[in-house]
Amino acid sequence: MNYKHSKQSIILIISLMTSLLVSRGHSQLSSNVSSHSNRYGIEDSLFHINLCPEQKNNSCNFAYKVSTINYQYGKIYSFRFWNTSDSTVTFSIIDTLWLGIGKPEYQFADLTFDGYLDFRLAVGYDAKGRINFKTWTFNSVKMMYEYNKSFDDLPDEIILDPTDSTLTSQGYDFEACERVTWTSHYKVLNNELIEVKYTATTEKRKGKKIYITTEFNEYKNGQLQLVNKKSRVEDAGDFLKDENCDSK
Repeated sequence: MNYKHSKQSIILIISLMTSLLVSRGHSQLSSNVSSHSNRYGIEDSLFHINLCPEQKNNSCNFAYKVSTINYQYGKIYSFRFWNTSDSTVTFSIIDTLWLGIGKPEYQFADLTFDGYLDFRLAVGYDAKGRINFKTWTFNSVKMMYEYNKSFDDLPDEIILDPTDSTLTSQGYDFEACERVTWTSHYKVLNNELIEVKYTATTEKRKGKKIYITTEFNEYKNGQLQLVNKKSRVEDAGDFLKDENCDSK
């Protein structure tokens, strides 16, 4: 089993299922979030946000409108962003909602640590019911969001640490007589999300003993590589106590 892709984590949970596309528009239309901000779009609602709150730059003042269109399989939600300095639409993010929850759910947070808020939108569930996202990072030259595929595998809940520009996720999984806990660390290099460290500890009960193995992986030569491995055996006690485990 690949535990690395069955991840639970620590800060945010968003739920809905969507398919997405990005479009540009030209028609006229009437925070720093250190711990992420969940937002719920209300049909035809107008919101205002400063996408570079630390810089106190008026050119980063944007408005966006969440609109709804009935669709054959549910609803289409359109996020239309425009710079309030000239009131022209700079781009739109259109998301097709399949679950019919009635409101899109999304987040603004500086995922790239460049001083600009990026945009995450829930797009579905994995096999264990955890939320998947698509991410649009903010291009400060074009002053618009651009879809960034490298963030697709980022878990639903993450911790942002601006002191060393690191994104961290943590979680665990159980299977039969075994528990796996893991921690992943990510960095953004040249606007691409890279998993730079991955540590996983497997605890497997066999009879009255627990066999514990920890693997340490680091990013080298373009991929994660195993750099160290430690093992030990402990008395199991009540940990993962089960007749099937004790009989092995």
